Amino acid sequence: MRARWPNAFPTKPHEVHPLASVTAELKAALGWSNAYAKGVLHAWKARESYCRAVLTYSRRIDLDGSLTEGVVDDNARAMATARLEQIAARKAKEVARPPATMPPLWPPLLLPGMNSLPVAAVVGPVTAKLCETAMLPEAHSVKSVGHRR
Repeated sequence: MRARWPNAFPTKPHEVHPLASVTAELKAALGWSNAYAKGVLHAWKARESYCRAVLTYSRRIDLDGSLTEGVVDDNARAMATARLEQIAARKAKEVARPPATMPPLWPPLLLPGMNSLPVAAVVGPVTAKLCETAMLPEAHSVKSVGHRR
């Protein structure tokens, strides 16, 4: 849609303007069903930049970017304000979310009194089985002193 109607669907947020009713034009031009065209427009109009445009501009544009006689009414402004509040709440929730926990370090740190780990604890059971098959003693242990490449 941006390639076909760059003025109606700009990439830069500050260039977005409220659209007039363009569902029928989208259906005709792209062969979409009414429901699909409305769904695509709903996603576009739910964007933060579109909601800000609804609060900023009083006139609507057509697909070619020209001004129409359509005006932004109080109902549209109220819906845009409510949507911006939802977006702000979601952003605040994301900021307040605790950071993800770090995965455990590997190889594991030894506890006091431990000076080695069984091979299976360091390299995993599959590799330990391979070591066992290669005639290494099962009780063989590896010291965990740091990560080697």
